[in-house]
Amino acid sequence: MTKKHLKRPDYAEVGQEDLYLLLVSAVRYALFRRTYIVSTTCSALARYAPILTSDQRGVIIRNITEAIYQAEWDGKKVGDDCDHQAWLGAVDSLVAMDNKAVR
Repeated sequence: MTKKHLKRPDYAEVGQEDLYLLLVSAVRYALFRRTYIVSTTCSALARYAPILTSDQRGVIIRNITEAIYQAEWDGKKVGDDCDHQAWLGAVDSLVAMDNKAVR
């Protein structure tokens, strides 16, 4: 019996709403982690956030800023110092996208 191989496309199209859900999930997973996933997630945000709506970016901003406020309130950081800085940079970039769109 031979196995049939399904031909896969060279790329998969992801809808905007699915992309949003993937990014929100990645952010929520990566928050407070101390691994490569933080920088990988922040890079993905920088790459794909322009595709999202302002409201969708707002949810991501809120998720990250709430984690930052919670950590700082407890006298801590969101992960290691490099992770904390990455999250602060991601928020600044996301906010700048919306500020640029308003002008």
